[in-house]
Amino acid sequence: MDKNTNINTFNSVYFIGAGGIGMSALIRYFLSKGKKVGGYDRTPTDLTASLIKEGADIHFEENVSLIPSAFLNPSTTLVIYTPAIPIDHKELVFFQTHQFVIKKRAQVLGMITKTEKGLCVAGTHGKTTTSTMAAYLLDQSQVKCNAFLGGISQNYGTNLLLSDTSNFVVIEADEFDRSFHWLSPYATVISATDSDHLDIYGTHESYVESFRKYTSLIQPKGFLILKKGIDLIPDVQEGVTTYTYSIKEGDFHAENIRIGNGEIYFDYISPLGNIDNIQLGVPAYINIENGIAAMALAQIAGATADEIKKAMPGFKGVERRFDFKLKNDNIVLLSDYAHHPAEIKQSILSMRMLYPDKKITAIFQPHLYTRTRDFYNDFAQSLSLLDEAILVDIYPAREQPIEGISSQLIYDNLRPGIEKHLCHNQEELLNLLKNKQKIEVLMVLGAGDITNYLRFTEKQVMIRRLFILSAIIGMAIYLIFAITAFNDKPGLQLCQGMKYTIKDSIDYGFITPNEINSLLKKKKLHPEKKQIKDINIRELEQTLSQHPFITKAECFLTSGNKVAVDIYQRVPVLRIMSNNGDDYYIDDKGYIMKSPEKAVHVAIATGPIDRKFASEFLYPLGKLLQTDQFWNAQIEQINVTNKKELELIPRVGNHTLFLGKPGDYNEKFRKLQKFYKEALNQIGWNKYERISIEFNNQIICTKKEK
Repeated sequence: MDKNTNINTFNSVYFIGAGGIGMSALIRYFLSKGKKVGGYDRTPTDLTASLIKEGADIHFEENVSLIPSAFLNPSTTLVIYTPAIPIDHKELVFFQTHQFVIKKRAQVLGMITKTEKGLCVAGTHGKTTTSTMAAYLLDQSQVKCNAFLGGISQNYGTNLLLSDTSNFVVIEADEFDRSFHWLSPYATVISATDSDHLDIYGTHESYVESFRKYTSLIQPKGFLILKKGIDLIPDVQEGVTTYTYSIKEGDFHAENIRIGNGEIYFDYISPLGNIDNIQLGVPAYINIENGIAAMALAQIAGATADEIKKAMPGFKGVERRFDFKLKNDNIVLLSDYAHHPAEIKQSILSMRMLYPDKKITAIFQPHLYTRTRDFYNDFAQSLSLLDEAILVDIYPAREQPIEGISSQLIYDNLRPGIEKHLCHNQEELLNLLKNKQKIEVLMVLGAGDITNYLRFTEKQVMIRRLFILSAIIGMAIYLIFAITAFNDKPGLQLCQGMKYTIKDSIDYGFITPNEINSLLKKKKLHPEKKQIKDINIRELEQTLSQHPFITKAECFLTSGNKVAVDIYQRVPVLRIMSNNGDDYYIDDKGYIMKSPEKAVHVAIATGPIDRKFASEFLYPLGKLLQTDQFWNAQIEQINVTNKKELELIPRVGNHTLFLGKPGDYNEKFRKLQKFYKEALNQIGWNKYERISIEFNNQIICTKKEK
């Protein structure tokens, strides 16, 4: 695959895994450019139906014969796939063996920036709001733009903007896993280089180095708009113009800032032309800085001063980015995706400036065990700016718990005297809020599922002042059902249905609510319309727990006369594809698990593997790869040799990792991770053909033959 492949050389684009949100944005993009678009997805959905209606040729059976003829020419067809697709997928194998150009989504965004003028926004924080604001300004101007955004625009209800006339494309440049190194920006903002993703980068220095590398990718005659004072010495090519910006100083900055009555105005100072009396559509202090960067990008692209000034007040923001859910005389409620200490600090300070005389309370859900481990003191310092802090348990995403790491670490380090609470579940949080006499300003902070706890309805708040908090957190419906249930005679109460929560459904999704309903109906145990007194909760749990993809089921009655079901799925850590024809998974408890229909993104082990060897030696390796985010992102295949030695195939680089005999995995991977971060980052990922860590005291590297 040639990194410099020109996207315009392809007449058709084929997607393997066409139904994902990110992939669907690319499908619509290529359709708008007049390309023939087709693809495969495992399951038809409303989204795939819409894509088919818009012109995409999508099928739902893994079958090479179903690939339309328009996508069978390697010289004119680009293939894009999602990492969730297994490496032995029949269609993917077909394209690989016939020498098609095959790319991941991040690579394709990079290809787009080589054929169009990429306006990119990178940085630890601020990139989603800044890129969305820049896209809005350009769309409201005569310049127009395409845009691939990292959040849902409140103005458009989507993360994709398309233009038939513009050659500009706005892209959120994500530094996670170095994805932004595929881009070739025409102009880019870098907003911050505060440490993050240390589970991937290892050190702050390595993290900053990735941004330095990113600046070297800016096109000649392009533009770098760098936040003044950040820890970064850029390495731009000759001919790149470098500007600085910040709120109060730099080439682009603000003067005459006025804050009052929930509004913010300022004068925009720019080497490309000043604009007086700018009004922020989302009046948060941090959005002054975001707005300066967005207006700088818009000016570079050709938007006029009048167009920018007219558009700025109309920007409605991004879902969950300083997102006001309620704002009236009784209460202010805001939801914010802030999940880094610096973001939280800026969000709280912005709210304090808007409401200096009100008590500010925040609910914060930490995101990731590793981030909490690395920054719990910084989180505590930022949250100590509040009048009241409410902490809930860590949202783990794909991480496994780390011993000794919990929200308690942040709680214990909050400033003395602050009003503070620690809630371990939804019920504790809702009870705490219900019993409060008054909340003036409530912020909901975090990148996890905290908003699933809370539902915000202004109409309900205005109807019944007595139940303000209940309405805010979605308790109005709860109360209606509760009152109905308590007024019914016990013997006549009927089950009103079932409510399902399937853990890890995004990552795995082996079991669906429809399957559960079918199973219970087949067993004649489905509780809907049965009398509450006749429902056997324990029997429901035992029946569901016997399902091959369920490790545990917990059922309970709600006050709304529904049966709530929490399903815990079996979690695979490794797929075994043995030479003897065996094809199965090993779960996170070490048990054999039959192959589900859905593709699972785990490492695959191949070779002469019997089940005893898989359980005894490969399961610990698979468990390590699953729980260590760095290696989970690096390794895609394990090959067992005839001598029962292990070779690993990484996702990045063209080398093979040789482990030797199985065992001692923690020490071998600790040593290898240090080598990856301190050596390969410097000398290049494709320098060696083979890297051996068989022996504890040395790493042996074999260079490629020239």
